[in-house]
Amino acid sequence: ENIQSFREEVKSLRAFLDLLGYESAKPDDLKIRKRLKSFYGYTGIIHSILIHLQYVLEKYANESLIKQSPYISGLQNEMNQWTKSAMDVLRDGRDFEDEENRIISAIPRKLGSKAIDRYITEKAREFQSLLNEDPESEDTFHTLRTLVKNLIYLWKYIENQPKENLPVELFAPDRLKLLDDLLIMHQQYYVHLHYL
Repeated sequence: ENIQSFREEVKSLRAFLDLLGYESAKPDDLKIRKRLKSFYGYTGIIHSILIHLQYVLEKYANESLIKQSPYISGLQNEMNQWTKSAMDVLRDGRDFEDEENRIISAIPRKLGSKAIDRYITEKAREFQSLLNEDPESEDTFHTLRTLVKNLIYLWKYIENQPKENLPVELFAPDRLKLLDDLLIMHQQYYVHLHYL
């Protein structure tokens, strides 16, 4: 649960920084850099393993041998290795202060409606482009889910802007949430396939 909360906070921050980039004179300075990306990536792998472990343990709860199976211990060992990698990123003696200062120095004083309009137009273009991608591609689904989640995170900033450029599927938060739920189910399917 803590991992998921951390990942949601990072995703929300990344979405907000992306939006601010449409107003900033230094949009590249508003990007999250390697160290935090690495830690975020490791926690994503750990989260995927946890989702799969939970699924397997719930599915086979009545079979007492499943908890001692080599498959389960292999998953737990893999999770421990990724946890060590994540902790190594935190233990290297540096904090995230440099990254924080770089980002803060690039934040614009004001976020104007023209920047928000440009953001909405670009995201609508990305959405349409993704619809033309390979529908079987895991990357396409991941990118689509990221786009949808970003719109959910940023809805309070974009809700009063004209949205003629957005497809009808993205006009309201409840539609975005439904689309996100469907994409989550699809993503979890790929997680289970990966670990089987």
